[in-house]
Amino acid sequence: MEHLSQAQSLAFEEDLASKIWRSVVPETLKEIAHYKSWLVSRPAKHVGGDFHLSTGSWMIVGDVSGKGIPAALLTGMFIAALKLAVRDQDPGAALQTALYSELDKAEMFTTLVAVQLGADGWIDYLNLGHPPILIRQKSTAEVHELKASAPPMGTLPLASYPVKSYKLEPGDSLCLYTDGIIEAESIDEPEEQFGIERLIAVLAAHEQPEAAFAAIQAAHKDWLINDDYTLVMLEYKPESGWLEERLERR
Repeated sequence: MEHLSQAQSLAFEEDLASKIWRSVVPETLKEIAHYKSWLVSRPAKHVGGDFHLSTGSWMIVGDVSGKGIPAALLTGMFIAALKLAVRDQDPGAALQTALYSELDKAEMFTTLVAVQLGADGWIDYLNLGHPPILIRQKSTAEVHELKASAPPMGTLPLASYPVKSYKLEPGDSLCLYTDGIIEAESIDEPEEQFGIERLIAVLAAHEQPEAAFAAIQAAHKDWLINDDYTLVMLEYKPESGWLEERLERR
């Protein structure tokens, strides 16, 4: 067998790294009962630092600082640690115990949002220095921001991490995303970014989450995407008759 050239060897390694990364950060999400979901996940390079995870009743989106293989390695560690951390009463503290020292050694940090989706519409959420979770109310078309309640993991360690709650009504939608969505740059004005205000405006204009999901991607066609790009849309959609039966039993 002939020896591979340096370029061929590099291409082979990049392809292998991409396949391994995709096995950890798949292009589909596991559905959570009473919620419908949509996902787009595109790394800036062959592998990326963005990650998403659907485990149990939890939906998680995060972003490791940096790009490429170093970020991807930490991404895999986060996915593994999160599956255990969300079982703890203080997921943030559990995650800190597992990974803070690794982030500190690597001089890297991670932002993330972790949302536990309740069947009754109540959600518990943790936001570690990540862009706000956006919630569009079906009844009013208003978009609410659930902002960071703690610093990014790997910066300032805390004794505990606050988990907050929010009540959804049927038809309300959630938008989870990484900064590649809002930091897209204008082709004509490089210093201008897409920004959270434009994202909120797109969400407010579309009642159906699937339409909003498509509209956000369409809105980026004239913008330069220089970072990993992850977008998750969720709709609270209790199964027909389930919520009414639950209320009647109370």
